Amino acid sequence: MAKIRLIKVHCSKRGEKKGSGTGGDDLYVKYQSDAGDWVRYPSEGAGKKDLDAGEEWIVDLDILYSNSLRIDLYDSDSTSSDDALGYHVYSASDANTNQVWDTNSPATGQYQFYTGPSPV
Repeated sequence: MAKIRLIKVHCSKRGEKKGSGTGGDDLYVKYQSDAGDWVRYPSEGAGKKDLDAGEEWIVDLDILYSNSLRIDLYDSDSTSSDDALGYHVYSASDANTNQVWDTNSPATGQYQFYTGPSPV
């Protein structure tokens, strides 16, 4: 089994304007280990509210998986459906090194996942 830590999410470019009426980028992640069930973190609401360019959401989430792990980033919107902000797929060997991956957001924002070995 591999165990990886999602250390933080960095915002290089904000997807929504502050004060746009949608509350800005209110982030959460969903992950799927080895094609199993999807898990949302945090389970409700947003992990980081109103994220702006240059800011980070410190996540410190440890995830256990065997072969592959997909982590998706979302913007929680109370007035419409949540926006998908990209994802990255990790292999088991990715759990052993510190890495930075762009989420390749289909939206206007740009975000990076910082991951590394889980200390526990």
